[in-house]
Amino acid sequence: MDETNERQSLEENEQNELNDMTMRQADYNISSESLLACSQQTSYSHFGDEDISPLILAFNPTQSSGEPGPPGSATSSDTSLGKRKASDMSSTSSVSTGPFRPSKLARSVVPAEEDNPFVDVPVQPENIFSPISISPARTLQRMFDVKKLPYGVQYEIARYVSMDRLEYKHFLVQWVDELASLKTNREAAPAMAKLVLKNSFEADEITESSDNFKKLFAKEHAAKSPWMELDREEEALSNNSYGGLGFNEEGEYLNWHGGQVLFHGQLHDTSAKGCKKPKFKLTLEPAELGPSNMFARRFGSKHFFRLKLTKAVLNKNVDDLMNYLRRPLILCGSVFRAFYAKDTNVFYVKTNESNDGVSIIDGKPIKGGQSFLEFLDWHNAMDLNKGQTMAKYVSRFALGLSNSVPGLMVDQSNIKFIDDILSKTDSNMTDGAGKINRWSLNQIRHRLEWEDKPTAIQTRIFGTKGLLVDDDRHAEQYAYVELTPSQRKIQFPSGTTIDPAHRIVDVLRSSHTKTPCRLSVETIINLAENGVGKQVFLELLHNSLAELVEPLLDWESPDAMRKLWTNVRRLGGVMAARRSREEAGLARVKGYSEREAEEIEPEDEDGFNAVDSTEKRSAAWWGDEISGCPSSLEETIMYMIDAGLTPQECPLLRDKLDKFIRTRVNNYIKAYRIDVPMSASAFLVPDTSGILEPGEVFFKSSRRQFQTRDGVETDIFVGDVLVTRHPCKLPTDIQKWKSVDKPGLHHLTDVIVCSTKGDRRAADLLSGGDYDGDKGVYIWQHELVAAFKNADLKYSEPPADIKTYFARENEEVHAFQTKTANISVENKIRQLQHYLLGAVRDTTVVGKYSTFHEIAIYTLGYSHPDTIRLAYMFCMTLDGIKTGMTVSKEVLKKDTIAFQKRPPTWKESEEDKARYDSTNEPNIQRPRHLPRFIMDELHKQASAESTQWNVRLDQHFKRGGSVKIDGDLAAPWQKAQELAQRWANQEKNKRMSSDLQKIQKHVEEMYNVHRMEMCSSPRKASRTSPKKDKLSFTNLPIEVRQDKIRDLSKRFASFPKPEDVLMPEEEIARVRASCAYVYDYEQKKHSSGFTRFPWDVGMRELCAIKARATGRSKTVAGDFYDHFNMKHPKNHHI
Repeated sequence: MDETNERQSLEENEQNELNDMTMRQADYNISSESLLACSQQTSYSHFGDEDISPLILAFNPTQSSGEPGPPGSATSSDTSLGKRKASDMSSTSSVSTGPFRPSKLARSVVPAEEDNPFVDVPVQPENIFSPISISPARTLQRMFDVKKLPYGVQYEIARYVSMDRLEYKHFLVQWVDELASLKTNREAAPAMAKLVLKNSFEADEITESSDNFKKLFAKEHAAKSPWMELDREEEALSNNSYGGLGFNEEGEYLNWHGGQVLFHGQLHDTSAKGCKKPKFKLTLEPAELGPSNMFARRFGSKHFFRLKLTKAVLNKNVDDLMNYLRRPLILCGSVFRAFYAKDTNVFYVKTNESNDGVSIIDGKPIKGGQSFLEFLDWHNAMDLNKGQTMAKYVSRFALGLSNSVPGLMVDQSNIKFIDDILSKTDSNMTDGAGKINRWSLNQIRHRLEWEDKPTAIQTRIFGTKGLLVDDDRHAEQYAYVELTPSQRKIQFPSGTTIDPAHRIVDVLRSSHTKTPCRLSVETIINLAENGVGKQVFLELLHNSLAELVEPLLDWESPDAMRKLWTNVRRLGGVMAARRSREEAGLARVKGYSEREAEEIEPEDEDGFNAVDSTEKRSAAWWGDEISGCPSSLEETIMYMIDAGLTPQECPLLRDKLDKFIRTRVNNYIKAYRIDVPMSASAFLVPDTSGILEPGEVFFKSSRRQFQTRDGVETDIFVGDVLVTRHPCKLPTDIQKWKSVDKPGLHHLTDVIVCSTKGDRRAADLLSGGDYDGDKGVYIWQHELVAAFKNADLKYSEPPADIKTYFARENEEVHAFQTKTANISVENKIRQLQHYLLGAVRDTTVVGKYSTFHEIAIYTLGYSHPDTIRLAYMFCMTLDGIKTGMTVSKEVLKKDTIAFQKRPPTWKESEEDKARYDSTNEPNIQRPRHLPRFIMDELHKQASAESTQWNVRLDQHFKRGGSVKIDGDLAAPWQKAQELAQRWANQEKNKRMSSDLQKIQKHVEEMYNVHRMEMCSSPRKASRTSPKKDKLSFTNLPIEVRQDKIRDLSKRFASFPKPEDVLMPEEEIARVRASCAYVYDYEQKKHSSGFTRFPWDVGMRELCAIKARATGRSKTVAGDFYDHFNMKHPKNHHI
């Protein structure tokens, strides 16, 4: 019998025995650094020709007689996931005596290595070229592929393995069959957790015991779970390699796009404290829905991996880190390589390299895929962009990673290039701005459901970046754009059809006006140094706090509760937070995640931090749908107010409102937040029509929202204004210009239009700005404008010797090609990654020079040469990834000695204070020869304001006498008791009394459980750092708090059921909540008078009781309620 027939015979006779095997540790013995992960074969990702799957399925080790206990190689696994009962296994699994092994499993006689196909080639010693493996050995991976195990399952298995919660040696073959039979990620990924981690807390979260509970949380699960989206994306890509772009083959919009699933992880340093040599450990994070980018839409979400570098890792030797990141990563059976770094994030792309789970197999590329170098050339071909410096070459990869959504596809013939406007001195007056026809803007508006047609959109298309502005000319009913040379960052081959991905207008943000704005500390300092007196700032600070607090303390005026509701909603950003939770991936492009003006980070124009901030926050903060209690403080206050509760009568509402107000007052004081009523922010755009003269600016709002001194609101302000942008480091970074009204520019709304006349680009005077998406701040507040004097323009020019402080890597692409022409591919990749990952080497320098500049301002003066130098060095380090400029080591060392000091008192945070107090280093002092510093004055005033407002709040929220019970909330329980007594007295029937006793007993038990949970440490220690285990409940991470409260409310709502008592379910819920309220009052009436218990477990029922008791109420479905809003009263200037 030949080998083929022998294999077929083995497959036919011994398949069932294979399914009873456990995978022995010896089968997957790989390097200590490997974390063992997995992959999926798809129609657009093929494996090599040498498939040993038949041999895997045929293999049948000789078995001895049954012997209890695990195989010899499998040591105790009880320590990893805890013991599990036999009943915990699924119905298709064998009875188990351990968490992962069938009992009575016959021990295999291990064949000699040369006869055993499960034994892998011995691992070679590690070196800088060896891969980092998060994949099982080839045998198990082939099994995953043959069984077509969904990718989501493989990723989840790998994630638990990377967290040391699971080992591949414990994974049963029959589990592969069970999970593979479910076919979709949507069904199989949650089932994996239920099957493999059945006793764990995660499985409790993923699977609910009741269909009712599942229904309640369906919306949250749909907004958070990535698996349905991944199924849709994989299907689209399997049918069409361009299927994720958002358009069909005819260019028609599909109302869906791919690339919305984020696969990411973190890199930790697990070395002992004080050890200089790092010990890196990569852990996978849960896949989640998030923002999309062009790369992920074009090639698929699972084609990319994002690695977050933790602070501990960044504090170690950068050479060790670079060596680690430049190594290939074998993840889920595929080879990934790092191709870009920004801040603390490193981005990996999947390549077509074959692997055996441990090493890369040369010369056997996977058909249909791209090599690492082919991917780089697809985006930014070196042969076509030889004139770029390597720094510029690297920066271009941010274009494909920008947080964006597809707007519309443009026919290649309708992508035109027009000239920029240049001044006589060759200053580019339109730098970063192109044009788009109005029909296209309207199409994008409707597709993205914007309220109004925008004047400008920040985009990526055809290798360009910047703004596309309404051209007010082309009325064609098709997509049409005009781009400028200043926008073009990548050259594509001419005369050929380019990839559809490059012809799509990818939208990052749209133009809109935000008013009012807040002054940043940098802006305050600039204004003060240019003539604005301290009294102006002190009055603005006082007025800002009054405008914040006074409306929140008005509980008695007509419509007081409606006003309070709208103020809490506005200050808490509630509506935007709700939309962000529902549409995490669209939060930025729809404006839900827009930061305050002074908090906009110019270096994050691509939105890389979205997952770390707003998007990540939106995955938490979902309310408890069982009890009805919202998660956030702001929404809880609103929920109680709109039910008819008032802070005068409800002590819990009063307590929450007290916390809400004090938190905001403290934040205002700490951040020196000064609201400027007469201010606004918007995109800066150039006047391409040439209407504006030098020093003129035009700004028209699409609404009448510009407040004037006489109280009138208008859409255009005429007169002197101040215009600035962030960062604001130099004396010239704020300019006083003349705001004018020009009818020829009225079509340009919600953008700040700057003149294109004169010798220099107007935006360039504002911290070197341009028109590719920079936002300006426009101030017409008379007190600020009148006193301000423009600084000498000499400060807008960098010092002549500024470049001598930098080392510049300005090698051009053609020189790099020549240098690497004759070296191996592996070495060429490493040489490229030296540039591609260059940002990792300079993660802290930008922050350092910002701090150095602040110290120089305080100790040397705002216009001192060193202060000016440090301001320019900050700006140049900010752009270092694009220019190749890095601060020389000697200069950095000297500046660190001179300017790395303990901050002045006004600047020092609580964290800084705790760190410096242990060193006895004093706060740096302002030299006597310099005038009083504005921030010292504001610090003094802010401290006084804080004291005054806290005294006021203490008096306002002071409880007078004992807390009174709310008769409306107590009524259902009291009436039920009265009815039970009547049944007992008149009908001699005590059944209702018995039922009420069951309810009361359950309430008392849950009350005690609630008290214990609120005082205990986190149920799951790994969700928070060890240092936080003993913190109060309020200080725990929001996810931990939500899990605790949800568990309590679920238990509270689970008993009694209608079959336990003679009451319908709705009546049980109402009486039970009322009982909880009364019992809580009775327990606390002689002390605080209340706890959170009845509200944490019965918020919805208690609020419904109160609303009905008011005499007028309306039941509303939750989806409607979440979108309800009220217009804010005019007199609050919002």
